[in-house]
Amino acid sequence: MGTGRIKVRRNITRETRTTETGKQKVWVYEYADMTLAQYEEYAAEVAQLDTPLARQMQDNATAQLEAVAALYEEVIKTADNQRAIMEGIAEIYEQGENKV
Repeated sequence: MGTGRIKVRRNITRETRTTETGKQKVWVYEYADMTLAQYEEYAAEVAQLDTPLARQMQDNATAQLEAVAALYEEVIKTADNQRAIMEGIAEIYEQGENKV
């Protein structure tokens, strides 16, 4: 902070990378270099994300996405069933044609 700038890091992980000298563990992260004013704005926004209302909205969005995924799965099953029925009808029709 000595220069009036703040470096904010997130998604910090430890990775092993292969270099010319062998394998080496390094820290990997995303970062932003901010002014004090930008950091204060960022901190306020992060604080708002941690409110009960924000958590409820996130939970609701997750539940909606799960419901949409379940709906798509049912649509796929229905399409597969319809395809099987149509193939069965076509087979019956072909068997009737072969008898004539």
